[in-house]
Amino acid sequence: PVYDIEATAFRRAFALPDPGWMWSVDVPAFSLRFVALDLHHTRDIGTTWQSCHAYDAKSEQYRWYRRVTEQAANRRMVTLYNAQNNAVRGLAGGIWRPLLKRNVLCVAGFGHFAERAEADGVTYLNTSLIGRGDRYPDPRSKFLASEDNYVLLTATRSADGVRLVASIKSLDGRVLDSVDVTGGARQ
Repeated sequence: PVYDIEATAFRRAFALPDPGWMWSVDVPAFSLRFVALDLHHTRDIGTTWQSCHAYDAKSEQYRWYRRVTEQAANRRMVTLYNAQNNAVRGLAGGIWRPLLKRNVLCVAGFGHFAERAEADGVTYLNTSLIGRGDRYPDPRSKFLASEDNYVLLTATRSADGVRLVASIKSLDGRVLDSVDVTGGARQ
């Protein structure tokens, strides 16, 4: 294999929750749950270029994510992965789409561009520190830029509750795009 899907070297240096290649962490003060999936090079499953764990309906990853999303209770969910957002919504015949719909935000690091798409009441962002490369726009894209960028999620608490704003920012700190993701998906 070309890739170590168990991330052996990385996990020797960094402790991660859960099995390490997929994890979740709650931030109770803001009613947030962050979830990280191992989705990358999804078309390469079964080849020497495979760089993620299986994602079909019987896979450990899919079953775990279904449980994590079902147990989110009153938390807003933010899911992270490294695959094209539109492709993830259609993985394994579309079985991931209903689970992704339980999020307020999904963030990918696929390709070299900045993007915000809206699908099924969920905001999908793509980010890349090197944002000057080929672009693969989501059919539901609302913002697309070829610029080095990162995503900043800001949570604030007030008497009215928690407000979540997701911003795509340039490396010099300019806001390229910003969206309030407070509402939307199941909370």
